[in-house]
Amino acid sequence: MPITKLNKDYEILKDKESFIFMLRHAEKQVYPNNSGENSISITEKGRIDSENFGREFARIYYVISLIKSSPIKRCVNTANAILKGANQQLKISISTNLGNPRAFVIDEKIAGENFFRYGVEKVIQRQLEGKNLPGMRDIKNGAKLLLTEILEDLENLNGSGLYITHDAILVPFIGYLTNTFIVSDYWFGFLDGIYLWKENKNKVFLLWKGKVFDITNKVRELI
Repeated sequence: MPITKLNKDYEILKDKESFIFMLRHAEKQVYPNNSGENSISITEKGRIDSENFGREFARIYYVISLIKSSPIKRCVNTANAILKGANQQLKISISTNLGNPRAFVIDEKIAGENFFRYGVEKVIQRQLEGKNLPGMRDIKNGAKLLLTEILEDLENLNGSGLYITHDAILVPFIGYLTNTFIVSDYWFGFLDGIYLWKENKNKVFLLWKGKVFDITNKVRELI
């Protein structure tokens, strides 16, 4: 995520008491055929980018009150580098909703065959179209799992929180919440993501690409 985008987002978020920024991990190493996917680390560029992100995030918002990560190595690497850049000592919480197996997966081995057969974009397109895929949770219930965790954290959060996750979670999640079904329009770069927050106790909002979405009705359908 370009640092300039953090500053632009701040103009929208500066009066919010608390929010969660759910973002994709930093640049990862690439291996043939994605072998050893779960053990892949971030690159040196990814580490530097994460530290710069953390430094700028702390400059704007001062304190990171919560940081959660997928158990997958590249996400934990990203979380550690962000905290180092922010110069903050904070325990990283691990959430399997954010990865391994993740909110949209029931059986990772079976689900992995979908990604091998169709590729990530086509799997997510099928999710958004409401098609059942072996080893995977339907998109409504997957989104419900994620939203429940986010809303619980927002209830107790004072300030900013970070969720470090994967593009294969972010894309179907925001696609479902915003009723967007063109996957390529909603892909996430490294260290890019969405913000979620509550207003007046029962209104829920999402910020993506500078646009604010009122997702209150969608939340009520799920929770």
